[in-house]
Amino acid sequence: MARDVAFQVPTHPGQFGPLQIRPRVLLGLSADALARWLAAYLVPYPRLLADHRTAFVFTTVRLRCDPPQLRLADADWLNVTGRITASGSAKYLRLRTEIAADPPDQVVPRAVATFGADLRIVTIVEQRTLTAEPGTLPRDLFALFEPDEIYEPDRAALVREATPPTGEEVCGAVWETTLYRSHCEVADQWSFIEVMELLTAARERLYLLDGAPSHANRLAVARPIVATTAVFQRARYIFDTCRITTRLLVRDGAAGPDDSGFFLHALDDPAHAGRCLTAWEVPQPADQD
Repeated sequence: MARDVAFQVPTHPGQFGPLQIRPRVLLGLSADALARWLAAYLVPYPRLLADHRTAFVFTTVRLRCDPPQLRLADADWLNVTGRITASGSAKYLRLRTEIAADPPDQVVPRAVATFGADLRIVTIVEQRTLTAEPGTLPRDLFALFEPDEIYEPDRAALVREATPPTGEEVCGAVWETTLYRSHCEVADQWSFIEVMELLTAARERLYLLDGAPSHANRLAVARPIVATTAVFQRARYIFDTCRITTRLLVRDGAAGPDDSGFFLHALDDPAHAGRCLTAWEVPQPADQD
């Protein structure tokens, strides 16, 4: 039977915005679940880096909030359950985290969010800077996975999950920011947690966009986000420039953005060709308010 880790954290105001629990908090809890699973069933993360010269890079992350409008008063505690599985090739890991809330007036925990991520295993080739190249999980570590913790990637499903929806543009904006250490992890490479926070900020900036229609303003800041997907195509590092293009689109064939609008983000570096990240956020439809 596949093994889980489970833990609780108390809630506090810094975890929540006016509409919902912050996506950054949910991603941070998922990173904690990853570290706890490694420590319980494989090897603590620092030992993985130092002794086994192995690490992971996130390639695709998927966050779904259900219900999306969880507020601080709705939860005294957050219950986190996490699980890791490995591909049969030992090249990939998959992380799944489920988060529930203990409401003050209910016995049964209330579902909050599900997080899923695909990770590529890399081999560290320079210990001081943690420079790495694509690799596989060492055999002695791969042998620690249970038989039902091994999976074979569904290539077609992976392509679907990494393909954003299409639609007609309502409005959009471009802004640039610099990556600092507050956006990065130990190797001065961007952290998937902080990158997702940048995307949240890019969406909310549309509220300040001159000439944007009122429904765009409303979707940018006044609707909870139901689902977020991010596909990491190329890493960024400290002091790199991030150019973020954010557009509000309406899905093909839909009546309007109130019911089917979504935000599509593209991140690149003005000094280099090629996309670094593609992501999309889906607000709660009007008929579910």
